[in-house]
Order: sequence, then C-alpha cells, then structure tokens
Amino acid sequence: MDYYLKEPISNGNPREQALIRKWWHEKMGAKGTLVWEYCLEDRYLDAVLFLNNANSSMEAPGKNVAVLHPIKDETVVLCEAKENLNPELIGQAIVYKQLALHAGAIVAEVIIFSERASESMYRVAKELGLTTEVLSNVSMCAAQ
Repeated sequence: MDYYLKEPISNGNPREQALIRKWWHEKMGAKGTLVWEYCLEDRYLDAVLFLNNANSSMEAPGKNVAVLHPIKDETVVLCEAKENLNPELIGQAIVYKQLALHAGAIVAEVIIFSERASESMYRVAKELGLTTEVLSNVSMCAAQ
C-alpha cells in the first residue's frame, strides 16, 4: 500500500500534501480529480478538488491548468495546508476563495488543513466559514 506521505507533486510541500491526501482518501473516498499547486492569478493553492468528475480518482500536477483543468463553471473544493493553523493560513484560504470565485468557479467548500490548531484559531476559522481539518500521523496511515 502507498503511504499518504509521498514525493511532492508540482514542487509542493510533501507534508502538506499528505494532510490533504489523507482527507481525500478517508473522507472523500479519493473521488474526483485532485490538482496540486493550482495557479490562480499568479498565486498557488495547495490543491483544488474537482467534484464534477466524481467517477474518477486522479491526482494531477498543476501544470497548464487553464487548458487541462479549467476552473470556470466547475464545482470545486479549495484546499490549503500548513503545519500549524495560523492567521496566515486563514488569510490565504480567504484570498484563494475570492480568486476562485472571480475565475468563475463554483466553490463548494474551502478546507484548511493542519497538524496543530489552537482553540482560538480553530474558532476564528469556523467563524469565517472555513472548514478546518486537524490531522496527525499522516506518514503512518496507509491509503485504502
């Protein structure tokens, strides 16, 4: 079995990608197309999950996304991860949501992932409408 912690895709952070990959497998059943390091207006989201293609189960690098994975009129989940849930991560997620909306995406959810979160940062993220996933032990969990 493969582990969630793998070589980075599209120059992403392998630990951050493992957090997102764990959620994608365990909560989403690895459904849809997960595009890593998705570029929107010269900013890179850690990942965008395309939900309209729920019959597929694919990870893709964020190369040539305008042609290969256009976001306009697509239902997506935006994913951003850091080791710690902090104001910077919350701010990034809010900015990326607005950029995706400006690009014509149908944003189903914005999820921020971390290995640790203080109670106050968790509360603030929730109050701002962000879904927060605090995950741990990603390197020891086998993909199902």
